[in-house]
Amino acid sequence: MGMNTHDLLLIKLETQEANNNYQILKSEFEKIAGVISVTASSNIPAVSGTGSINLGIGEREIVRYNYISIDTNFPETFGIGMVDGNSLTRNHGSGFLLNKSAVEELGLKNPIGESITLYSGENGNLTPSSTGVVVGVLNDFSYRPNYDSSKGAIFNVNPADFNAMFVQISPADQPKTILELEKTGKDLFDDMPLSIHYLNEEIENDFFIQKLYKIRNLILVTSIFSFLIALSGLLGISILTIRKRVKEIGIRKVNGASSEKVLVLVNGKLLKTVLVSVLISFPVSIGIGHIIKSNQTNGIALSFLDYSIVFITIVTIIAVTVSWQSWRAATRNPVEALRYE
Repeated sequence: MGMNTHDLLLIKLETQEANNNYQILKSEFEKIAGVISVTASSNIPAVSGTGSINLGIGEREIVRYNYISIDTNFPETFGIGMVDGNSLTRNHGSGFLLNKSAVEELGLKNPIGESITLYSGENGNLTPSSTGVVVGVLNDFSYRPNYDSSKGAIFNVNPADFNAMFVQISPADQPKTILELEKTGKDLFDDMPLSIHYLNEEIENDFFIQKLYKIRNLILVTSIFSFLIALSGLLGISILTIRKRVKEIGIRKVNGASSEKVLVLVNGKLLKTVLVSVLISFPVSIGIGHIIKSNQTNGIALSFLDYSIVFITIVTIIAVTVSWQSWRAATRNPVEALRYE
């Protein structure tokens, strides 16, 4: 991955309060005996995506490019080597780092000292928000998930963008160190609970999502075929049921039963079974979706309405499929039905 993730703890800065108090937490955590280093970033390496920003280099055309905000000691904490130049300082906005891929993608022969301007706003209405120069070039590392083909990125120090905090701890007596970190965090901010776990656990949890992403097309095709096979089975059951009850339908029609009543009679049991299966699968699907989302840092949460639309669509398709043959039988001339067979 181009970086060292061993003995690194992850603390997500999920609220504005947590972000605002990063420096306080860092200062207090560094006083704990088992803590080696504390740093932060706007993304979780090898797990979450990056932000993007409008970037201008010298007189070149402004481009949209991957951007990550990091603390000054981020490269050292993760064991990411410098190819050229120096690391960043706390002088916000004045210095930028590029990784090797960014140097190649942006076509920079001598990147150190190149002027950098970051722009805010939409295309056509861009205003400079930060300026500085390239002070160093980092080795490439897996700053994005493996399924993401992006390689180049620009880095600088902007604490307001920090979303994740990383604590490097000594291999000795790690459970004790973690307890001290939790206690320190609670003593400082009792109303701001911190979730502390190993970074490698986060990466391993996301690995399953990455595997699913790689075979997403296979999953989609398999799901469509499974659904079509299920529909074919329901259609076959519906046709078989109607053939067995053709004369019954004719007699009921002769005795005054309406087409709607016949339709309910023929389809009622089958549609009830389908509805029960849908009601069972509804909470199961929501639960599975929640589990997958909880293992992702930047996943998109589906609302109850999203699930409802999907299930209503499925039930409608099934109802139409099952009712098609039934409606033909229910609207058929009863004399023809009584002549059947």
